[in-house]
Amino acid sequence: MGSGANYQPAGIVSNTSQGWPTAFGEDQDVIVMAPTAPLTNIYYNSIAWNGGDRCPAQGSLLASVPVPASYVLPNSGDNNSAAFLLSDTTTVEQNQPFTRCVPGGSATTLVTFANTDIYGPGPYGAHGGSGLSALGGTIRRGEFESGKIHHAMKVELWAAQYYYCCVYHWPAVTIDDYASTNYGGSNPNLGPGSLLALLPGFDVNQLTTTPGRILAEAFLDYGAYVVDDTAWNGWALDTEQGPDGSVVDEFATLYGFAMSPAAGDPFMVDMINIFQSLQVVTNNSATSVGGGGLPRVPNPPPIGN
Repeated sequence: MGSGANYQPAGIVSNTSQGWPTAFGEDQDVIVMAPTAPLTNIYYNSIAWNGGDRCPAQGSLLASVPVPASYVLPNSGDNNSAAFLLSDTTTVEQNQPFTRCVPGGSATTLVTFANTDIYGPGPYGAHGGSGLSALGGTIRRGEFESGKIHHAMKVELWAAQYYYCCVYHWPAVTIDDYASTNYGGSNPNLGPGSLLALLPGFDVNQLTTTPGRILAEAFLDYGAYVVDDTAWNGWALDTEQGPDGSVVDEFATLYGFAMSPAAGDPFMVDMINIFQSLQVVTNNSATSVGGGGLPRVPNPPPIGN
């Protein structure tokens, strides 16, 4: 985030629009950084989010990526945006929704995206509602344990309530194909690609949980980009799952409570406080990232080997 950022209230509110209180949770992105693992063939499957079986191959071979033989991701209706580091240790292949039902077996997906270079800018990839990355912006294992998230995050809201039809914002390159009928927001600045952040004066110390304060500091220093639609009365951040484990499990072990809290839990109270305080950064662009001006925190060092 920069000192030149222009902030506008995002208008996010906890409510009972679908008959129950707004929920908070996570969209788990599949991250497989195992370039020496056996190659796994990924075949076309058309089920997508229609409620059917994503397990069987229904069409052509779409990609071959390194995946540990023991890793499976059963059939579900989850987003399953996925990123795989290839054997050259530089190229990242992305697809959505990744599914692998049998250890050592083949996998399926609906669509693959253009490969990216791990040393490149990195914003684009397998979140179909925005065209943004499955790898970049994901909260990784070890970050909550370290006490600090040192990068912009990815956030998802209920498009029917918040996303304005029918535009996207830099760095997004697309919107959902159902936007004309399902986007119902009134703020022209809020939609896929929008950068959400907390005002610099937000008091982190008012929060009562450690993970709440960690997330608030990340929203202050880096913000979070809107990448997809939760498709229900819920808010979500994107977290890692994969052969190395999941942030969801790590979170529960660290804190003794779930990352998807029940209404009234202290962590949920913190999330409501944070999300209802979020602002849209209206002048975020390729030439004024984070609003431009002096950055709140130093730029990270180059990726090392």
